[in-house]
Amino acid sequence: MSIQQPCKRYAIRYRDSFGSTHEDNVYASDAMEAQHLAMEFNEELMQRPHSITAVLQTPKESLGNAGLSSVVIQKISAVASCRFEARNQALGS
Repeated sequence: MSIQQPCKRYAIRYRDSFGSTHEDNVYASDAMEAQHLAMEFNEELMQRPHSITAVLQTPKESLGNAGLSSVVIQKISAVASCRFEARNQALGS
């Protein structure tokens, strides 16, 4: 039986190949899961994981000027987290 951890909001900051800084937001149980989710849903991060400059836990209330891509990634992350938890339960972890 697994204990469900609450999801926290993380900002994943990275630089593209032109040196511009970007930020994606995901919900995850910890920083490592946040980094893996960002890499899973962002082709550039998947190809260049070393371009990640920071993984920061942020308050859920501070959506600020988050762009559409952040909202989309948050929703995809929630679905991925549910799949991940269901898979772990099926495997008996």
